[in-house]
This record gives sequence, C-alpha cells and structure tokens, in this order.
Amino acid sequence: MNMAIRFLFTAVIACAVAHTLVAGIEDGDLPQKTMTCPKCKKLVSALGGLKAENCKKKCRKISAQFVNSCNNSCCAKLCNLTHVPDKQACKKIGYCSDLIEFGDGEKTGVQEVGPSRFEACAGNHVKVVWQGTHNIQETVEGKCASDTIGAPLTEVHNAGYEKTFKNDELSAAPGHARYFQSSSECGENANRIEVSCPPVVAHFGTPFLSRIEACRGDVVTVVWRGTHNLQETLKRACDSKEIGAPISKYHNAGHEETFREDELSAAPGETRYFKSARKCGDRANRIEVSCPALEE
Repeated sequence: MNMAIRFLFTAVIACAVAHTLVAGIEDGDLPQKTMTCPKCKKLVSALGGLKAENCKKKCRKISAQFVNSCNNSCCAKLCNLTHVPDKQACKKIGYCSDLIEFGDGEKTGVQEVGPSRFEACAGNHVKVVWQGTHNIQETVEGKCASDTIGAPLTEVHNAGYEKTFKNDELSAAPGHARYFQSSSECGENANRIEVSCPPVVAHFGTPFLSRIEACRGDVVTVVWRGTHNLQETLKRACDSKEIGAPISKYHNAGHEETFREDELSAAPGETRYFKSARKCGDRANRIEVSCPALEE
C-alpha cells in the first residue's frame, strides 16, 4: 500500500547574527540553548505592539538565553519588522532559511501522516520526497473529487524520488491556501498536500507607522493599538484628501479585522495610504501599503 506523499522539511538555519556576551553573564555561565527558526518566530510574536525601546530591551532579554543571541543591531532590525509575517522577519536576520521547516526546527523532520499541511510563502523552497508512485496535481479545493487546475505539476515518480521546487510552484499568497493531490491515489488523509501562507499583519495605532507589502489578492489582518477608524488618503500627509468612506469604523485597542477584498493591497509599483481620522501623525496611526513593481 502506498503511503501518503510526504515532505522533507530541511532545517537549515543560517545564523548570520554574531553572538555577543551579555552583561552579567560570565563565560562559564553562557547559555547552551540555540535560537532556531520556530523560537525566533515566537520572539517576534512576543515583541508585537511594543514601543521601539521597550521592544529592543525585551528582545535582548529573551534572546540572551541563547548562545546565538540577537545583538543590539539585530534586535533593532527585528523590532522594525514586527509588522511582517514572523518567519519573513526571522529570515531577514538569519534565523530562518528559505527552506520549509517542520517540527521543533532542531533536526530534520518528515511528516508521517497525510495530508501534509505546512506553511510556504512566495520565495520559499519546498523539497518533496516521494513515498509511493504518484504525480502532483493542483486542485481547486482540498477534496479528492475537486476540479483540477492546469496540467500536473510533475510526472509520475516512484518512491525515493526527490525534487526541490524553487519557483513558487508549492507556495501560497498571504492569507491563502493551495491544494495538491496524487491523480492516481488520493484519500482524505493520504496522498494530498495543503500549503498556506499567513496573512500580512499591520499594527495600527500609536506609536506605529506600519509599512507593509501587500499586492493584489493578498490578505491583510489589522491589529488595533488604540481607538481608531481606518480611512484611505490620497497621499501620506495627515491633511491629504480622503478617498471614499472609511474602510473600517472606530474600534478599540485589541480589535482585529481581516481584509480579503483588496481593501488593503496595492497594484504593482503602487503605494496606498491610510490613517486614523481622529488621531493622525507623521509616524503614528497610519498604514502605508506597497507592492513591488513588476520586473521588465
């Protein structure tokens, strides 16, 4: 009997951040734990919503327990990235690699049961290890009887075959999921793959000017850090002309709202601007959304 298609998630952590001794810790008392990608993502979550100085202090305090701790410049950079998905932030400072990780990130892991569910966003590389004779076919939904999308991603290969996908064939846009299966043998819990990417996150309110990257089709979640509505403006200045009605009414701190219909996304090469109509500052209570220009 063929086993489920399994994915090999190689944990290659490129720790580009130099370790520095923390004041008060002697050489003989250095921590033995290592900062891994999953631990870095937890750190990013813990830093969300903090003011710059408090964020850096907490970053240094938490990371001091790891031999490859995040130093001052590393924490400063990380605190400026708390508005982007946690793994993307950790990639920029070297704790996460471009390869997908599974489990605790401290050793190579293989998901033994199907369907294989994992996160992979644009730019991630996914390595597939075949455990039976299958092809990979994308489908509209996560059901074996779902309509297919395009031609199969691969030909049929036997157990032991390996292939790394580097061109977003097995990644998803922020806030979306994609589904794949074996054309010949598909089951509810076998020979299927589900890949998703978390939404882009914007923190909205003092002391935040959130600059996020979200292109057409991307899903954006806004976390309120004060009592504000969300109003689009023509330019970044607080007194700039307002565009249409507010896209969200007033909400208090702690409110979260997810936008799925391009209310907070931009076209390639475009930047859009949003503010709180009640309290707006040059670097507070505003959101700027941009999308990179298309390569010629």
